[in-house]
Amino acid sequence: MRRRRRKSILRSGVARRYARQTLLAIALLLIAGSVLRLSSDERRARSTVGAATGVVERVIDGDTLLLTDGRRVRLMGIDAPESVHPDLPEQPFGESAAARLRALCEGLPVRLEFDRERIDRYSRVLAYVYCEGALLNEAMVVEGLARFDKRFPISPVNANQLKAAEESARTRSLGIWSASPAEVTPTR
Repeated sequence: MRRRRRKSILRSGVARRYARQTLLAIALLLIAGSVLRLSSDERRARSTVGAATGVVERVIDGDTLLLTDGRRVRLMGIDAPESVHPDLPEQPFGESAAARLRALCEGLPVRLEFDRERIDRYSRVLAYVYCEGALLNEAMVVEGLARFDKRFPISPVNANQLKAAEESARTRSLGIWSASPAEVTPTR
């Protein structure tokens, strides 16, 4: 009588493929689970590259600060209407934006968080600026006193946050979004 040799189930090609696919699926689930566990604060911290502190000596305009140590800081990812630009006339809401930023932070300590690009072409420090726990970049946009500026190379997390703030201001017709279309043309 002839005996048939049975292939071990682990030796069959189908079983090996199934085992590999199962291991890959488990690994992907573990990775996805660890990503989902990150809180929004952890994601924000991972989206920035370094931090510093300072005290605001004065507000130059709606998106630029002067710190007591002499650093000029440009709020990253936003563009406020001009109020003191040497080559441009004051724009609608320019003084309102500067006044609001003064009220939020002048004379107070701030924390600066940096993204990939730290210095702009005018030698200003580019930063997300926090004062008393509030992100000033977002506050200016959500109040309609600045717009999201996509010319900045910023992380997707920060870009999405500023885009959402702008959409909120647009929907509520706040500040620059309450003006006629001719008044809200880009400043640069």
